[in-house]
Amino acid sequence: AQSAAESYEKAQIRFNAKDYPAAIIHLKNALQEDPGHLPSRILMGQSLIHVGDVINAEKYLTSALASGADEEQVVVLLGSSYLMQGKYGQLLEEIRSSGRATDVEVGVLVLRAHAQLQTGDIDAAEISFQRAQRLLPQDADPILGLATVEMRRGRLDEAENLVNRAQKLAPDSAEAFFAWGEIQRLRGEPEQAADLFSKSLDLNP
Repeated sequence: AQSAAESYEKAQIRFNAKDYPAAIIHLKNALQEDPGHLPSRILMGQSLIHVGDVINAEKYLTSALASGADEEQVVVLLGSSYLMQGKYGQLLEEIRSSGRATDVEVGVLVLRAHAQLQTGDIDAAEISFQRAQRLLPQDADPILGLATVEMRRGRLDEAENLVNRAQKLAPDSAEAFFAWGEIQRLRGEPEQAADLFSKSLDLNP
């Protein structure tokens, strides 16, 4: 167990340095030493999401939940894996708002809103983003979500104002630069859009 804990600590260091492949290697070692080490399963799921392997991320996160992991530590990660796989119906069915800690509830509401957008329920998405914003006004994600709602409705000036607000809260947000790029794309400015999308990728490959 001590050896698993040491491998987990090394994985945390690599994860915090955004070296996700190295973190995964250390986590595999930890789980080989102690298959029941729940923190390693959760961090493995989170690391796999960062490298885009969301199918295996879902497997680690669901196994962590089934083995007794704290639901609040897993729910947003699991919902993210569903969203990235296009499992919108499953996300809306399983990942529901239910009085958790504020930051977790905001994460859940934002995930649900994105799934609602993808299924065409723009009004429901707007309500979810608004609820998230009321819970945590200084979080940029709900504001960027509302900007996406305005883009879907063709109200680009309103979307631009929201993205500007969000970027003041999170100047290095890849999502904010993506939103700027999407606004420019919708305005028929592909070169400006491409520059902004590239900036978004630089911030979060």
